[in-house]
Amino acid sequence: MASGAALAQALPFDWQNEVPDANDDFTRCMNRDRANADRTIQSCGRVIAERAGSEFTGAAYYSRGLMREILQDREQARGDFENAYTYFTIAIGSRDRHTDTYRNRAAALYRLGRFDEAIADYRSALAVVTNAHSDRGTRVRSGVADLRPRQVSSLHYRIGGVQFRAGRWSEAIAAFDQAAELEPESSSYQSARCEARAAADVDLDVAQAACERAIQLSEGSDEAIFSVGLFYFLSRSASGILDRVRTRQ
Repeated sequence: MASGAALAQALPFDWQNEVPDANDDFTRCMNRDRANADRTIQSCGRVIAERAGSEFTGAAYYSRGLMREILQDREQARGDFENAYTYFTIAIGSRDRHTDTYRNRAAALYRLGRFDEAIADYRSALAVVTNAHSDRGTRVRSGVADLRPRQVSSLHYRIGGVQFRAGRWSEAIAAFDQAAELEPESSSYQSARCEARAAADVDLDVAQAACERAIQLSEGSDEAIFSVGLFYFLSRSASGILDRVRTRQ
């Protein structure tokens, strides 16, 4: 089971709002049904063949890459992620600076293991959000647009996920804390705060409190329970794991 904090999962743009009349193939490609990966791959292939636009084509390549990863076809998946990166780059050059466009390319870069470039794109997305609201005269506090805390917190969370994957614990902790400051009621962000501190073996009291908070917020979701287990594993507390298991029985 993969941790929400450990993996910077990303959906390529808000396609349901961008493409309200999407055809069945595009819908199936974007929904990424893990139980029907082969069918999803076929649908993505038809979307790619249509070449409906650079961003949509890039999104189809990205989704097909994720499905191929599920099927352990890593070589083909990497090719899809490289193509996704190419099309997202074209999209960045052909339209006004857009948060989703940078976020999409960052997701592809993450899958390619190009972590520093992925972080740079997420930061570009943050700059687009902040500057857009600043230009409109929107009140900005500490460089964070007040009107879009959820969008900004999500980007900090994604940056933290990349830093976590790269093993940069202090940077991951800082990013996850920024996300949780904006959305303290997010169980995923609290889980991430817990996991990063446990991995770094620092502030374990803060980590444990964040894990417990995640459980409360999510009403005991699998993700939150996994984070607690990871915390106890990384902090070498087998008794803590057993206590948590007992409370679930």
